[in-house]
Amino acid sequence: MKVKKILYSVIFLSFLLFLAEQAIAVKMNDSDSAPKQKEEEVDSYVLEKSNAFLERGNKNYNNKNYRRAVKEYQTALKIYPKNKDAVFNLANTYGKLGESDKAVSTYNDLLKIDYQDVMAHNNLGNVYEEGGDFDKAAYEYKEAIKINPDFVLAYNNLGNLYYYNKEYEGAIVCFKKSIELSPNAAYGYNNLGNVYYKQKKYDAAIGEYNKALERNPKLVFCWNNKGNAYLRKNQADFAIESLKKALSISRKNPQTYESLGDAYLLKKIYPEAVKSYRSALSLNKNSASLYYKLGASCKYIDKPKAIDYFRQYLAYGSNSRVLEKVKIAIEELEEAIELEKQKAKSKEKLTDNAQPKKA
Repeated sequence: MKVKKILYSVIFLSFLLFLAEQAIAVKMNDSDSAPKQKEEEVDSYVLEKSNAFLERGNKNYNNKNYRRAVKEYQTALKIYPKNKDAVFNLANTYGKLGESDKAVSTYNDLLKIDYQDVMAHNNLGNVYEEGGDFDKAAYEYKEAIKINPDFVLAYNNLGNLYYYNKEYEGAIVCFKKSIELSPNAAYGYNNLGNVYYKQKKYDAAIGEYNKALERNPKLVFCWNNKGNAYLRKNQADFAIESLKKALSISRKNPQTYESLGDAYLLKKIYPEAVKSYRSALSLNKNSASLYYKLGASCKYIDKPKAIDYFRQYLAYGSNSRVLEKVKIAIEELEEAIELEKQKAKSKEKLTDNAQPKKA
């Protein structure tokens, strides 16, 4: 009994799936003669020897030693070319190495051995999608579904493909089917919420996000999505609550800090907005939008710092309309600072004139 351990890549989000134990046996025919029985014994020995290298490949794969894993899987296949687990894992490993052509070729080798392998169709679809060949990706996901109409992963992947291509009605159909087949899985609800968000149906999106979070309260990106939906509704307090919940789970996402800054900026709580944007910037130093937002927040509490941030935006920004807007903002801030200096000098003179003169 051999355990197939592999990592599957999914586009709107990435998660680990383990296949069930699968026995690989040599087919037998009760009417075969004694020599045929001897051949089966030889095949069993060959398969056992091949599987030994398969297991070595799996250990290297799990340790992220992908080059070594490739060699072990290739050795397994030299011994027994029809070892489906070895072919499958070799294709996955090529995918991890970014060698998509080899991954495609190897998945197709597996499908020549067993066209009914739904995971081979699914993962082949992933490779095509990552390479931008959406038509071929959709074909493979649909083939997986045709073979197994209850294959939830393929529905989610096909739905994500439709989603990223702005084919929202197709995405809705796939995600609803995913939810029907697996009502306790959070991802389907989150993905459906994302479609409604794109359609600007924010109440419907929040409803789906809530369903996802009921099933998995630690789904950090779902809290983030929910916060963004509340932002779109200009409900800053609810947005802040959701985004803080996301940060209580993970502080590694710059987008969460940026969205939290947006919520504080909406409420005109500028010090907190600046604090959140700076946290986001510490995780994503090349974000033009963060420099712009920091400038927009600081101009109410620290004009010189606002100018610094706006100038940094000029170095990163590419939107001509916003660039012009920033240049004007810098000029206005410089004028405001100069005016404040003149007022301060005038006040000093008035104070000096008000002092009693010595006799």
